[in-house]
Amino acid sequence: MLCSLRSSPRSSRRSGVKKSEVQIGGSGAVGALGLKNVGDLDVSATPAAYAKLQKHPLGKAAVGKSGDPKVEFDTPAGEIEVFTGTWMTAGEDFAQRNEVLKHKGWHFWSPEKVLRWKRAMGRPKDANDIRLLTKAGYGK
Repeated sequence: MLCSLRSSPRSSRRSGVKKSEVQIGGSGAVGALGLKNVGDLDVSATPAAYAKLQKHPLGKAAVGKSGDPKVEFDTPAGEIEVFTGTWMTAGEDFAQRNEVLKHKGWHFWSPEKVLRWKRAMGRPKDANDIRLLTKAGYGK
């Protein structure tokens, strides 16, 4: 279940951003597949969508861990972080709009793409998502 997306469609419509202009990465697909509740979402936006979201009254300008600019939105379930440009990890640009899982009109990274990214990141916090996705039959 995607807790953050439940609270965000109204904001998305007010911003003028179309669902096809954003792609949800990281754990978003794990939530879309119903494998766990997800409150925090990482979103890659097209440059045009990002420009609109920068002007959204609920968005806060911030800087990501990589030093890249981002826009943050607080939701009752957590936080939505929106980035634009490349999303380079282990020599792969994860912002590329390929390997997409569509759920309720939203575009997510495919489970296989999520697994590649989480494995490449090597973070302890990703171990449960990796386990959930492999147990569900992805990435074998």
